[in-house]
Amino acid sequence: VPSASQFTPMGRIPSQRLFTLIGTFHANSEVDGYQLLVNQQDASRLMRYPAGNITGWRLFLQQPLTVDTLSQQALPAGTVWKDWRDRKGELFQAVRMEKNMMGLLLSLIVA
Repeated sequence: VPSASQFTPMGRIPSQRLFTLIGTFHANSEVDGYQLLVNQQDASRLMRYPAGNITGWRLFLQQPLTVDTLSQQALPAGTVWKDWRDRKGELFQAVRMEKNMMGLLLSLIVA
């Protein structure tokens, strides 16, 4: 991991750890290219974080469209809120535009 490297008299040495691969899965989506699940303590040691340090939370909601009410709540200092609209906003804008265009075309065909 280059961001957690260590400077020595011989130069920069990246942080390295040996992990045992237990299994793989394929979601047939873009997450296959970048998601890795690892024990929190092992990841903290690899990244040289203090014990118990948490860099983020991931919440899965029963109703994802209620994210507006959650995002309005006050957060502790130093905490940043990012939701699926920030990460995948272009996709949902494209879907909305396609829906509007299909409605327009349908109304022109019917009229």
